[in-house]
Amino acid sequence: MKKLGWLFLVLPALAFANAGGPPNGMTGAPGQSNCTQCHSGNALNSGNGLFTISGPENYVPGQSYPITVTLQDPGQLRWGFEFTPLNKGTLQVTDAAHTQTSSAGGNSFIKHTATGTFDNTADGPVSWTFNWTAPSGDEGPVTFYAAGNAANSNGSTGGDFIYTTSFTTQAATSLPEVSARGFGLLEVFPNPFNPDTRLSYQLATPGDVKLEVYDLGGRLVSRLAQGWHSAGVHTARWNGFTLQQRPASAGVYLARLESAGQVTVARMLLVK
Repeated sequence: MKKLGWLFLVLPALAFANAGGPPNGMTGAPGQSNCTQCHSGNALNSGNGLFTISGPENYVPGQSYPITVTLQDPGQLRWGFEFTPLNKGTLQVTDAAHTQTSSAGGNSFIKHTATGTFDNTADGPVSWTFNWTAPSGDEGPVTFYAAGNAANSNGSTGGDFIYTTSFTTQAATSLPEVSARGFGLLEVFPNPFNPDTRLSYQLATPGDVKLEVYDLGGRLVSRLAQGWHSAGVHTARWNGFTLQQRPASAGVYLARLESAGQVTVARMLLVK
């Protein structure tokens, strides 16, 4: 009886152990496990939540980029995550109250702190932001992996929903658009975004340009650039407003670039 009483006292403490961050290697990346190893009862990705990574679509070797991990799930109250670039590049904490780094097995991780569980934040969304510095050379595609825990804060691991997601960024030096004769949209960042995003695009030759935003129904939402442009790389910004200067609804939009008879399109996700 004494042994059983001792176990009864210890097990609740173990249930809270991961409030300071999950064990390393729980991101769902190749060769890694995920948080259902401890938070059992619900199948992986079986809830009604949304778990996303926002990062650069393209990276320049050696440059730093903000990464945001966002999690929401109706009915849940406490939150956690773990993220890894599988040791391609380095991770930097920019919000020490809510995130921390660790390493194991040659891989680096970033994860929530105890404060970063945002306890009693009903439904979410909650977000964690940090920096990733790209490798010093062209590594080709780099995939980020993350696992998220949408917990019910009941003091045990029961009733929690675990999600996994990934996001791939491509080296800008590997893209065919970044050539002397290139044409196209090079980057939409951040994506997903709220409230605004920056678009970079390249022209092979001088000419008239139209850069416009459409919804999935083919309706014109906003016009970002129009008129004569020199050859080279240009940037534009969409503030998430329509032509009538009203906030656009959350959803998927298409950035359409047209010049000299060439057209290219990129998808953008506006979140609220």
